[in-house]
Amino acid sequence: MPQQRAGAIGFEEIATIPRPGSKGLTQVAFSPDDRFVTYLGGDPTTLTRQLYAFDRETGETKQVIKPAAGSGEEETFSKEEQLRRERARIMSTGVTSYAWADKADRLLVPLDGALHVMDGVGSDAPLRRLFDPADERWAEVGSGPLLDPKLSADGKLVCFVWADEVCCCAVPEAADEAAPVRLTFGARGEGKTNGVADYCAQEEMDRYEGFWLSDDGGLLAFEEVDEGHIPLFSIARHGEAPHESEEHRYPFAGAANPKVRLGVVATGGGACGEGPPQPVWFDLSAPFGDDFYLARLDWAADGSMLAQVQSRDQRSLALLRLEPTTGAATPLLTERNEAWVNLHDMLRPLRGGGFLWASEGDGWCHLYVHDAAGAAVRRLTRGEWPVEELVRVDEERGHVYIMGGGGEGGGDGDGDGGSVLQRHLYRVGLDGATPPERLTLAAGMHAGLAIAHDASCFVDQYSDAATPTTAVLSSLGAASPPRPISSASDDPRLGPMASVLRPPRFVSFASTDGAATLHASLYEPDAATFGPGPYPTVVSCYGGPHVQFVQDSWSTATADMRAQFLRSQGFLVLKVDGRGSDRRGLAFEAAIQSKLGSLEVDDQVAVVQHAVGEGLADPARVGIYGWSYGGYLSAMALAKAPATFRCAVAGAPVTSWDGYDTHYTERYMGGTPQQLPKEYEASAVMPHVAGITGALMLVHGLVDENVHWRHTARLAQAMVDSQKSHELLCFPNERHSPRSLKDRIYMEQRLFAFLLRWLS
Repeated sequence: MPQQRAGAIGFEEIATIPRPGSKGLTQVAFSPDDRFVTYLGGDPTTLTRQLYAFDRETGETKQVIKPAAGSGEEETFSKEEQLRRERARIMSTGVTSYAWADKADRLLVPLDGALHVMDGVGSDAPLRRLFDPADERWAEVGSGPLLDPKLSADGKLVCFVWADEVCCCAVPEAADEAAPVRLTFGARGEGKTNGVADYCAQEEMDRYEGFWLSDDGGLLAFEEVDEGHIPLFSIARHGEAPHESEEHRYPFAGAANPKVRLGVVATGGGACGEGPPQPVWFDLSAPFGDDFYLARLDWAADGSMLAQVQSRDQRSLALLRLEPTTGAATPLLTERNEAWVNLHDMLRPLRGGGFLWASEGDGWCHLYVHDAAGAAVRRLTRGEWPVEELVRVDEERGHVYIMGGGGEGGGDGDGDGGSVLQRHLYRVGLDGATPPERLTLAAGMHAGLAIAHDASCFVDQYSDAATPTTAVLSSLGAASPPRPISSASDDPRLGPMASVLRPPRFVSFASTDGAATLHASLYEPDAATFGPGPYPTVVSCYGGPHVQFVQDSWSTATADMRAQFLRSQGFLVLKVDGRGSDRRGLAFEAAIQSKLGSLEVDDQVAVVQHAVGEGLADPARVGIYGWSYGGYLSAMALAKAPATFRCAVAGAPVTSWDGYDTHYTERYMGGTPQQLPKEYEASAVMPHVAGITGALMLVHGLVDENVHWRHTARLAQAMVDSQKSHELLCFPNERHSPRSLKDRIYMEQRLFAFLLRWLS
C-alpha cells in the first residue's frame, strides 16, 4: 500500500458508493390523489433503495414494501438486466423501479424477477404478484427476465418484454393469478427483438424503452430491431472458470446500424384473441431514407403518435404524425443544424392537436408552441441560458414548469438563470406573455422534482457545495415554509469527515486563445499543514459532451472523495469544464466537432496555467486523470502537452474513434471514418504517442462492452512500438463502470501510488 498521511479519508472511503451526504431520492412522484409523495430511498450509506411514502396530512414517512433479505441484489440480475443497468448507469439495488397508474390508485413494482401491484400506499393493501414467470404454463409465452414493465393509465393492464417479444396481462381485481399473453411475434430465433430499445438508443440517445402504450391502453406501439447483418464482436471473460465469452452486435462508426421498424398492435385488454395480433407498420424512411434513427415516440391526445426520426448524420430531425389505423405518416416539422441536432425529451402534445417543442435554433434550447399542422405559433422562453427539462405542462392553469440554468454571462436575461454552476425550477406562461418565474429559492443544483397534480406544491431536491442533498415539500400557492422530507445530512459519515469535506473554490478565467470563459474548481491543500504552495497538482477531467464537471452541488464538488483525499495528502486538485462540455449553449459544445482531443487539451492546460499564475500549482509536478472520455482526454493531454503534464491515468479510454459506436462518434466527429479519414487519424491517441515524455497508467475492465478493452490494447501496443514505458491495470470481471467495491479500492490504491511516485 502506498504511503499516505493519516486522515478521515482512506481508500475504502474513496471507493464507496454512494458518496457521503449525496444519496437523494429517485423516482419521486405524487399519488393520484396527491396525498402521498412516493420515492425510492433508504440508508444513506448503501446503494440499496426501498419504496417509501411521505404522508402530506400527517408528515409521517413509512416504508411501503419490506423485501426479504438479499432481494434485488446485484448478483440476482440476469445478463439482460445487467446490460440495461450499464446503459442507464444504474448502480442501486433493492427496489430499483416502480410506477403509478396515471388515473388509478395502483402501483406496479418489479421485484425479484416478477411483477407485482399494490392498490395504494395509504392502507395495508398487499403486494400482489401477477404471475410466476417460472411456471411451465407460460413457457409458450416467454421465459427469462421480464423487462421494462409498464402499467396502463387505468391500472388494468401491464405490458412488458419477455424473451424478445412484447407481452401483456390483465391485472386481476382480487388475489387471482394473471394470465400473460404475447402481443408481438417474429423476433425469437431470427436475430431480432420486439419492444427492446437498440444499443445506440440506450447508450447514446437516452431512450431505454422500445414500446409505448396508448393513453387508453388499447394500442401498443413497438420497435422491431434487426441486428442480424451486424457482425458479432466477441468479448472473452478471461476471469471466469470455466472460460466464457460474450458476443455483441456492436455498431462501429462508419459501419451498419440496426434496421428499425415501428409497428402498432391492439392489446385486447390482455385477453387471448383468436390469433396473433396483426401489426400496422409505418414507413419512417421518407425524410432521410432507410438509414435513420428512431429517436423518440409519444402518443397524442387524439390517438395519433408523434415520432422523432433523426438522419444518420444527425444534422436533421423530422417530427412525424403517425395514424395507427392506416399507417400514414405526415411530416410536421424538421429541425436542421450544421453541427448536429441534440435530442431532448421536451415534446408535449397539447389539447387540440398542437404541441410544445424545444429547439436550439438560435443556439440555446428554448420552448415553442406549435399548432396541429406543425407551425410554430409562439415562443415561451428566450435568452442565453438553456431550458434543460420540461417538468410539467398544466394546460388548465396555463403554466409550464421547466428546469434551466445559467449560460454565457451567468444566464442573465429573461430566464434569470443565475450562475452557470446552478440549476433551478421555473414557471412560465403557456400564453408566451409571462416571463419565467424562479420557484426554487435555495442556491445550487436542483433535480428530481415532482409537481402535485393540483399544482399546489412540489418536491424540491437540491444541494450546493456547502449543503448535502436535501428534499423538501414546497408550496406553489400561499407562502409557507418548506416541509422536510429527507436530508442526506443524516449520513453518519459526515461527522467524522467534516474537517476534510471542504467545498472547493470556484474560479473563472479566459481560455488560452481568449475565445471562451472557462469555469473551474480548485481543491487547495491546507496551507497550515502543507505551506502556501506551489503544490504537486492533479487535474481531474472528463472534458466531453453531455457532462458538466464543475457544479455548485454537494456530490459533484464537495463529496468528490478522490479529490478530497488527494487534497488531504498535499495535492492541489483542479477541474475545468472546457469547450465541448454541457450547459453552455450549442456553439460552446460544438466547438470540438471534427477535432476531438484538441481544444479540450488546450482548456485543461489553461486551468493549470491559471493555478500556476496564482502560485498554487508546481509546473514541474502536474498529472491528470479521467475515466471514459476523461481517460481519452488524459492520454491525449500527456501526448500533446508534455510540457504541462508529467503523468496521466487513463481509465477506460476511447483511443481511436473508429472503434466507438455510430451515434456518438459520427455526431461529434462530423461524419464517418470513410468521409473524414484525416480527422479520425488526428483525433486518435496512437499517432501522438511519440510526444509522450511522461508516465502513463492505463486502466480498463476486460468485459467492457461499451468502450472495448481493445482501445487500451491498441494504445498499449503503440507504447510498446515506440518503446515507451507504461503501466497496465486490468480488471477481468468489470465492465465500463466498476461495480465491485474491492476492485474500486484496489484501483484507488494503485492510482495513488502512481501519482505519489511521479509527482512527489
